[in-house]
Amino acid sequence: MLASWFGGVRRFEGLGHSPLPARRLVAVYSGQSASTGPRVQRYLQWSGREAFAVESAALCELFAVDPLAALREGFMLLCNMARAAGLAYETPGLRRIVDLAASYGGAAKPSGAGGGDVAVAMFPEPEAEAAFCAACAAEGLPPIPVTIAPGAAASALSEP
Repeated sequence: MLASWFGGVRRFEGLGHSPLPARRLVAVYSGQSASTGPRVQRYLQWSGREAFAVESAALCELFAVDPLAALREGFMLLCNMARAAGLAYETPGLRRIVDLAASYGGAAKPSGAGGGDVAVAMFPEPEAEAAFCAACAAEGLPPIPVTIAPGAAASALSEP
């Protein structure tokens, strides 16, 4: 709720929050749906959850200063977790999105708990982002238009 009210990219910690520099995100559909429920159940049975959560939290710190590195490391962390937990997580489409992002100087990782269906990517330059989107579309990996909202706005209503 706070994110929708304040908008932009924000870091929430405890009861506090602070804005992060504006970032552009690209979402891409991998062409394969993911079934989250069974994967979540398998994850909940995995003994390495606590260490994974600590490492994931550290990536939030990294994202504030180097979002591309955080996405790259986040993808590796997710793949390592999936292997250790016995999850089928990385799909060929997802791997291709990650590889394409890297080839254009950006980074990508799965979005959501299920993995497999949608990835988010970021790039240092708009030209690299545009080239990545064109390459994805050419390979049947459609970019999904997304915009980071500016947040809610209040206005005074006058009596008629």
